[in-house]
Amino acid sequence: MNNVAELLTGGELSRETLKSAQEATFVSIPKPKQQYSSYIIRTILATIIATGGIATDSTAVVVGSMIIAPLMNPMIGVALAAVLGRPKSTFRALSISAFGVAISIGISYVMSLFIPYSIDLSSNFQVTSRLSPRLVDLIIALASSFMIAIVLMRDDIPDAIAGVAIAESILPPLCVTGLCLAEGNMAGALGSFLLFLTNFFSIQLAGIATFASLGLGKSIYSENTKRERAEWYAAVFFCAVLVIIPLAMSSNNVVNNAIKERTIHTTASEWLEGTSYQLKEIRQTDGHVSLEIMGTGERPSMTLLGTKLQKAGIDVKDIRMAVVDEYWYRPDAHTKPNADVDQEYELYHSDQSGKKEFEYKLENEEKNKDTKPVLEPDTKKSDDDDLS
Repeated sequence: MNNVAELLTGGELSRETLKSAQEATFVSIPKPKQQYSSYIIRTILATIIATGGIATDSTAVVVGSMIIAPLMNPMIGVALAAVLGRPKSTFRALSISAFGVAISIGISYVMSLFIPYSIDLSSNFQVTSRLSPRLVDLIIALASSFMIAIVLMRDDIPDAIAGVAIAESILPPLCVTGLCLAEGNMAGALGSFLLFLTNFFSIQLAGIATFASLGLGKSIYSENTKRERAEWYAAVFFCAVLVIIPLAMSSNNVVNNAIKERTIHTTASEWLEGTSYQLKEIRQTDGHVSLEIMGTGERPSMTLLGTKLQKAGIDVKDIRMAVVDEYWYRPDAHTKPNADVDQEYELYHSDQSGKKEFEYKLENEEKNKDTKPVLEPDTKKSDDDDLS
């Protein structure tokens, strides 16, 4: 055993550990009924839990489904069987993986039809976080895949670590795919399924690299076996490259959108300088800009904003602006001379002419109150006094 293998396994790889790994990953099936029934039951229940967690936007429930999800077992088994030079076992593990994928998508699709409320795919974090995979997702998947491959060959690392590490990247995207299909959102379904494919081929790449470095690929049963193994390696590498292309495009779009949003935010903030308004929120989608501002006074020109955005290199199709009127009250700045003023305070709103008139009225009342002449006592006798 070489130094890399000793580092990965922490010592010699025992026959018992390898045998256990093959049974856990469906490379060998010594107890068919037990292994298949466990896989099917766990897949069904995990999918139900994950779909419910996604529908309610509950991260805790989704994490719970990851712990019992068995989908990663046959997937890592595909890589293990391929390295061991067992074409039949490779095809069997691949078939079991495909069956689990079909179950997950199908159950999530059917469940969405019975959920008594519509799932907002645009605001549900469990959905939106899995619709646009990026290159960073590939890096995370590769690290997780190396982890599960190493855990399979070691007895001193709990299996749960690997299950949680990789199941997160497998089951939830499949459930999101089913939900998107039920809602007729094909773009979302393709995006979430791309995330699944990203993680599946990451498992294959990391698994092949790990198992080969352990020396498990030295056994070659025949020239046909050698050729079939090489063909599988080539197929995995080719598909991984195909997956990387859309991931790179998605990552590029994310970066460009981030730059564009930052530019729009900066330009809008400069546009509001010198006014009494402040920027509350701003969004842009494919050239459609919507913003929300808050304040009082004369509203800033949207034409000026459009001109500034164009000068900043932002292609704007349209701009929508929502204005939130700012209400304020300062007891130290205003008095309440009488009941009429109390009523005016209640009716006070953002209308500028009314606001100015009201403030002018208050100011004059304060002035009149301060400058009112003091009357001398009236010493003139009344007619009644004379009569008396």
